[in-house]
Amino acid sequence: SIEVKSFNRLERKDTYNVIGIMKGEIEPDRYIVFGNHRDAWSLGSLDPTSGTATMLEITRVLGEMSKNGFRPRRTLMFCSWGAEEYALIGSVEYVEEYVKVLGARIISYLNVDIAVEGNHTVDIKTSPMLFDIIVEASKLVMRTKWNITFAINDFDTTANDFMRRSKLIDFENPFEIRAYNDQLLQLERAFLNPLGQGGDYTDFKHIVFAPAKGNQYAATGFPSVSDAVVTGNSKEIDTQVAIATYFVRGALSTLKEFHNFFS
Repeated sequence: SIEVKSFNRLERKDTYNVIGIMKGEIEPDRYIVFGNHRDAWSLGSLDPTSGTATMLEITRVLGEMSKNGFRPRRTLMFCSWGAEEYALIGSVEYVEEYVKVLGARIISYLNVDIAVEGNHTVDIKTSPMLFDIIVEASKLVMRTKWNITFAINDFDTTANDFMRRSKLIDFENPFEIRAYNDQLLQLERAFLNPLGQGGDYTDFKHIVFAPAKGNQYAATGFPSVSDAVVTGNSKEIDTQVAIATYFVRGALSTLKEFHNFFS
């Protein structure tokens, strides 16, 4: 048998719903609701902190627009629900209290507790009636998942900038020389994938220059990508291109100025 001992300490505390409303100009009795929550047990990461950050930014922008005279067509409600975990306490209690008004006036409810998750794929779960609106809205979002061409072009620009700065080194300053030497060492190491190419090729760790599985006679540029192309598996090709892009962008950050490596 297994004996489980719980050392949880239960405390009774107050929790609050925070509701912000921007009155609609044409249809003030129709509500568009943005909802997110705050947990009672811990601070979530993606759920709900990504949603919290997103909703705060949306309200900030709308606040600035409001100062310049903007008024939404319908009333916008921004709801930060208290004590979501456990039992959805904040939102349930609020809806139960105002169910008649909300049921008659809410046009749509946008739940943004997980605003960002996973890769760059748009993942939206909604009512079928909102399908066309969601598709059109997603077209307004700039694609930021650049392919490897963009990463290599950025690398070329950064490398040229590094060469320019390296010519200005004070060669009488050993610490400055050491710092630039370290950048060159970090650059080479940044191209090493600890997992290698997988299978029997785990020793081939260099992303850019290593023998490919299909041609061990000579080194190949981006061997994992070329191996994926040989398989004809589009999913594997996309995966290897994404891995190569990640390492190239990581490598270029090692050549940037010390105070600005993340730009």
